[in-house]
Amino acid sequence: SPDRARYHRIPLARVGNDVDHEAGDTIAFRGNGSFRLEAGREFSPGWSCMWKDLTNCDHIWLEVSCRMQRPMDGSTPPVSLVTTFDHLGDNYGYMARDMDLATVAPGEWMRVSQWYLSPEVRRPTDVLKAYCWLRDTLPVHVDDLEVILYEPIEQP
Repeated sequence: SPDRARYHRIPLARVGNDVDHEAGDTIAFRGNGSFRLEAGREFSPGWSCMWKDLTNCDHIWLEVSCRMQRPMDGSTPPVSLVTTFDHLGDNYGYMARDMDLATVAPGEWMRVSQWYLSPEVRRPTDVLKAYCWLRDTLPVHVDDLEVILYEPIEQP
């Protein structure tokens, strides 16, 4: 993680999933709904931004976090919090943090976070992305994806 005395902290995004309460599904960590990852919907709605729209600095840190709910049946679906760059359809600077839902009780929400240091960016139009990825078919709810930018404070 960055030396916080040398970086500006800038909250960028909080992605809720209030619109995704299908069939009366109102499970949520915050707000009125969450996103149900399941077979055919392995990727959550995420956050994305072109590098040139994000910063003029040579590097940044991101603090990326989200909430996941352990299913009531006690299962522990394998889910990852992903942060990556997209360059012409290929990923680089890929980072995935696996969740260990076994550490919380069924029905409980857990917060997962990761620090991401930007790689050397290939093009200013490359897109930085953050999202949740279900690596199975067991359903699980995710909510409250948050992205915080840490930008270097310019030296005099």
